[in-house]
Amino acid sequence: MLGLRYPDWETEYFAALLEPDPERSVERVAVAEATLIDRLRDIAGHAYDLECEAIRDALINLQMIQPHDWTSPAASATRPQDKSDIS
Repeated sequence: MLGLRYPDWETEYFAALLEPDPERSVERVAVAEATLIDRLRDIAGHAYDLECEAIRDALINLQMIQPHDWTSPAASATRPQDKSDIS
C-alpha cells in the first residue's frame, strides 16, 4: 500500500480490516494486534503521541471486527440480552 503514515504496523492492520474470509480474519487480527502491541513497546517513553493515539484507535477497531462466539459459556454471560428476557 502506498502512502502509509505508519508502515511499521499499518500493513498488517489494513490486511486484517480488509480480509473477506472470516476464518482467515481471526488469524489476521491476531497478527495485527501483536504487531501493534510490539510497536507500542518500541515507542514507549518517546514522544510519539499521534502514533500512540492511532495505535489505540486501530486496536479498538480490531476488537470491533473480531467474531464473537455467543455459544460459549463465558460469552453467554456477557451477551447482550433480548429485552423480552428481562423481567
